Amino acid sequence: HYHHVDGTSGAAPLTASVVACMLEANPALTPALVRRVLVAAARPVPGAPPERQGAGAINAGQAVGLARRQREGAQTGMEMSPHVTADGVTFILHDTDVRHVRVFGSWDAWRPPGISARLIGPGLWRAELTMPAAGRHTYKFLLDQTWWLADPDNPKKEPDGTGGLNSIVIV
Repeated sequence: HYHHVDGTSGAAPLTASVVACMLEANPALTPALVRRVLVAAARPVPGAPPERQGAGAINAGQAVGLARRQREGAQTGMEMSPHVTADGVTFILHDTDVRHVRVFGSWDAWRPPGISARLIGPGLWRAELTMPAAGRHTYKFLLDQTWWLADPDNPKKEPDGTGGLNSIVIV
């Protein structure tokens, strides 16, 4: 049985669990950085009075991604992946252990060769997709032509049918 709750008694344990995940991703977070990340990852709740919602509802996946970015430094201040503009979609991945990164997705039926990412900093990869057809697309990174990885920055995911996850981008 499920029961709807709101208020601090419902928000406190959920926020504490998000903070625990953030600290797992980045043990060096200070209390001030934890607060800054939580506020940055919150969105206003439609229909709720501003005085009753603080910064809004926390997007847990985004909060953990932002905490990880604080640890990795090279990504601090860089757009979150995927970043959609009028020109296309930019994908960013930080991984110091790989030598080759490609992005595959539903915009071209997952056909090779995918989009090749280029190294733009120590372990920082960037791939750009010219604007695909409007709609909802799924994608993954292929690392070293061996490992598939859902975008760690993108909290929007769905099962891929093989026990893993695909990331979702809407253009």
